[in-house]
Parts: sequence; C-alpha cells; structure tokens
Amino acid sequence: MKKVINFGSSANFSVQSSNVDALRLNINATHTTANTAFSAVLADLSEITIDIEKELNGHIHKVYKGIALPFLMASTYMNASFEQIVSGTVLVEKAHASGVKAIASQIYDINFGGIFNLDGDEKLNIEIDVPSAAAGTGVDTALSGITLEVIEGIGYEIGTPQIIVKNIQASLSEETYSLGSDVQSIYFINTDKTTNLSADRVIDRLTIESDKVKIKVDSDGLVSDRLELFPTIAQANLRNNNFVLHSGAELDDCKIDLTFNSSNVNASKNYLVIVKNIATVQTVAKVQALQTKHEQKAVKKLRG
Repeated sequence: MKKVINFGSSANFSVQSSNVDALRLNINATHTTANTAFSAVLADLSEITIDIEKELNGHIHKVYKGIALPFLMASTYMNASFEQIVSGTVLVEKAHASGVKAIASQIYDINFGGIFNLDGDEKLNIEIDVPSAAAGTGVDTALSGITLEVIEGIGYEIGTPQIIVKNIQASLSEETYSLGSDVQSIYFINTDKTTNLSADRVIDRLTIESDKVKIKVDSDGLVSDRLELFPTIAQANLRNNNFVLHSGAELDDCKIDLTFNSSNVNASKNYLVIVKNIATVQTVAKVQALQTKHEQKAVKKLRG
C-alpha cells in the first residue's frame, strides 16, 4: 500500500490483513531552478508529524505520535539512511543541466523494533502531516511530495511495538527518566551538533538501572562503545552526538540517570528515544496459535 502526500497537506489511512514490518518514507523532489543541484536535505523532518496507532475492537494502542526526526534518526541509526539525515546526501534521479531541473530523492525506512500481525478486525491507523514549511531548500512544492509505503515482513508479533520520545529541556544539567518496563532499546538523539569534539558533547555520563543490569558509562565510553558497532571509524563518527544507550535484553523497571554538559543542551535539539515491545495475554496467545498452525502445516508437508 502506498500513499502520496504533497507538501502542504496531510493524509490518514488504515492497514488491515497484513504483516507490517516498516513504513517507507520516500521524499521525491524537483528543484525550483534549472541547472542547479540540491545542496541540502529535501525535507525538514522536524516539521513532519506522524501518528501511528493499533486498533482492535475500539481499543487503541498508541505506537508513536510526534515529529518524524528523532524517531527516524533512531530507526536508521545502524544504516546508511542515517547519513542522508545528517549530511543531506540525495539520490540523484535526474541530473541538472541547462534548461533541466534536477530530480532527487531521499528514502527512509521507519522500523518499529517489531512486527504487526494484523488480522480480522485489527487495524494500523496512520496519519502524517507534511506542512509546506517542511520543504527543503530549492524544493518545488508543486512538483514534489512524499510517498508513504507499507513494508510487509515475516515474523511473530510477540509484543506490540511502542516508541516513546522524551524531549530534553534546554540547559538541563541532570535528570532521571523512569522508562518503565518492556524496554528493548534506548537511543540518545541530538540534532544540532555536527562534530565529535569533546567541547560539543552533550552527555557527560549516565547510569542505566533495571531488573537485569546496572550500567555506568561516561562520554568517552559512549564514543568507544559506538566504534564497535560500525566497520569504520568514519561511519561511527558520522553519528556525532548520537548514541545507542541500550539494545538487546528487554529491561523492566528501567530508569536512566543522565548528567549533561548543560551549555550544550539547546531547546528541542536533544531527545531520548525508547523502543518497547509490550506483550499481553492476547499477543502471546496469538503467537502460540500461529506457531501451532505453522508447525501443523510443516508436518503435513513432510508427510506429503
């Protein structure tokens, strides 16, 4: 399923009878001026808002609601799409020339950290708002827009995904955030620092506590840990002041204490992105039923 949204408009739609793995955001832009290359991101993701919820029999589970930027930076952290956000790299689909307007795109996959097995009356309701102010420098809004595509996958919805974004207040020196249970991943996202200089560092140190772990790390440790995630130093350094604070074991009763370099904490430029997978009696029972069904089909296939 695809939905085209023009700059200066919004759209809402529902998805049913699908195994939804991700949403693909394809920004396709035509330049306003012939013989001129794009020199920046095609859309300001901090201007675009996304509202995603799962609905069953009138019961609403909020998956995500907020601006696209921190969610997308966390979602693409481990792949090259992240570099499009921080560097403005575009895929040139039509080169500029005399009398010819350049056409380019930027494509991002919004991953939820889990899959949605939608069947029966289950729906994934999606709303996206793309104001005219979201158009990047040189983008002809009359000839450009965003295509939102539902990407299907394979797997079981062991828990229903939920993404929470916490905006870190300006000039904050220290704060404790209670993240609750079912915490799968924690990201620190920064949108205004473009170097890895120690003078630009936002986090000074942190402690994560839960039912399973107690982790303490300072800013040097964050930089060192990040080097282990990427094949080259250059790729790691492109993340600037963005870090994976936790990924892997699911944490319950989780809290994080953060100490900041307060002079580097600017308004609406720093976020915690928390990815959860919330298991319920219903989702576990549904997974068990699907597993049994697939096992029975496998046995039947073996027997001919």
